[in-house]
Amino acid sequence: ANQKIQHQQCDGNRENITVMVAICADGSSIAPTIIYKGQGFSTNWHQNNDLNAFIAHSPEGWTDGEIGHLWIQDFDNKTHAKADRCSCLLLIDGDNSHYTKEFLEYARNHNIHILCYPAHGTHAYQGLDIVIFGPLKCAWLQERNTFKTSTQQAVSKENFISIYTATHQKTLTKEMIQAAFWKTGVYPLDPNVITAEMMAPSLETSYDAEGHLPLTLPSPVHAVSPVMCQYHNLQGEEAGNSPEVTAGPSCSQVTPTWHSIAKEATEALASTSAAFLVDRTPMNLSHEVPTYLPPPLTPT
Repeated sequence: ANQKIQHQQCDGNRENITVMVAICADGSSIAPTIIYKGQGFSTNWHQNNDLNAFIAHSPEGWTDGEIGHLWIQDFDNKTHAKADRCSCLLLIDGDNSHYTKEFLEYARNHNIHILCYPAHGTHAYQGLDIVIFGPLKCAWLQERNTFKTSTQQAVSKENFISIYTATHQKTLTKEMIQAAFWKTGVYPLDPNVITAEMMAPSLETSYDAEGHLPLTLPSPVHAVSPVMCQYHNLQGEEAGNSPEVTAGPSCSQVTPTWHSIAKEATEALASTSAAFLVDRTPMNLSHEVPTYLPPPLTPT
């Protein structure tokens, strides 16, 4: 099975909604998990749940260790009969919620083998990224725009599932799901699908602003600048001012989400002088005061 997290945002208050999608090599899919932002459940979230989606909530609308543990149990319940007492191989990305003690113990105790994609390799290995999520986003934008035009209403927690259902069913077809596995060489197994060129570092094609500035950029600024560009691009797209998106070749690539941008910024800052900003350990009086190291001024 292949599992991946996809994110959307509601209109109005712009709250996050996370959709966790899982597909199987036989061409079937598992009812998704949908995570809303909130401190508790609302019965309105379950209306028109034709997907039989598992509903969860978290303070930020993203997955976490607790939800990850609930998800692996739901996954087991929905695939146990299909596995027919055989081992189940679950391919997942590197999200922290997949590697808690509870998650891994449950998987081991229920004959589920966890295999993580190599770091920075999901563009080549992750079938959902390569085949499914591009068309899924295009279909979602079409359904959302149609709903807003026909009803003059915004997408909300209460109506999200009813709108998303058509998107999910149109995109996750047997043909698309099987293509996600064979295009990545997972099933049927074909290691030759992934070439050395696909895993080679990307060529630098962006404008090197640092080389044209009088001062060297501090490491946090240098790390976050590309992420900020992604943020502004996505903000403009989600504002609804861009032309209507239609399905086509241009939709085959995966667009960054708010969650992926935040995750990239966190990882980038962790290796800079501002790492204390994203450290999971709370700061207290025993911590050293972060020092500011201004760039040296050299005569020209």
